[in-house]
Amino acid sequence: MEEINEEIKVKMLSAVTEALKLKKQDKFADSEQILKTITRFAEKEKSKKTQLAMIAAASKTLSISERMHFISEKEVIRKVMPELSKILEKVD
Repeated sequence: MEEINEEIKVKMLSAVTEALKLKKQDKFADSEQILKTITRFAEKEKSKKTQLAMIAAASKTLSISERMHFISEKEVIRKVMPELSKILEKVD
């Protein structure tokens, strides 16, 4: 079970980096637009749990990024990383 959760966390991290990449590409894109794209990105996964976890991680990332717009992408990722386990628990 722990191995599966680690696999999901890696996929969540890919959604986090994808969200940051999209935000960087279009500075005027709002969270809703980015999350629609992330949803399509996550739909490639077979597991509904993985899909939801990826979308939730991306949403948390955008929230942190907007709240703390002055920090780097690397810092945003550092702040999101400890949250992945909590997000995963909520998705279960």
